Amino acid sequence: MADLRIDLDGLESADVQLGRVERAFEHSDSIAAGVADLVGHSGLAGKLSEFSNAWDLHRDDMLTGVRAVRKTVRKVHDEFAAVDRELASNLNGDGS
Repeated sequence: MADLRIDLDGLESADVQLGRVERAFEHSDSIAAGVADLVGHSGLAGKLSEFSNAWDLHRDDMLTGVRAVRKTVRKVHDEFAAVDRELASNLNGDGS
């Protein structure tokens, strides 16, 4: 019989790290726009504003992806943890 090994601690760690990435994306919304206001050269300020607008779109897409991956990681962790508890209970004679 083949062994199935799931690293529940690794999944928890991945969830924590993805949470940090999620928060970083959530708080990076106005950095480039704020810098554009500080630049004295109008051409450079315009390019920074363009970058800021494009970044907003891409950041939102990436944030959506990070949230989806994090949700999946949590689901995988929770499901395997539940199966592990059930199997342990059955092996110990506690299961129904």
